[in-house]
Amino acid sequence: MATINYKELTDAYKKVLKKEKLKAFYIHLSAYFVVNTALFVTNIDSNPAVFWGCFLGWGSGVIAIVVFKVVPMDKQLEAQRIEVESMVAASQ
Repeated sequence: MATINYKELTDAYKKVLKKEKLKAFYIHLSAYFVVNTALFVTNIDSNPAVFWGCFLGWGSGVIAIVVFKVVPMDKQLEAQRIEVESMVAASQ
């Protein structure tokens, strides 16, 4: 019977979670560029002010995702791993 190392399991979980969050971020970023490019092409002659409002508003949302979700993701996962390891060590 094969044994599973706890550290290997948590490292694998950490990689999968990070990959999923980054995938969601890149999908959001791609949609941002596609929609804003279409708005730019559509509104370049008629009313450019509408485009810039959407560009800046949605852009601030994309930046917020990077600052509050993507960057601290590693720190949160590390803190959770340490907490679980301490609980496991205490139960042994």
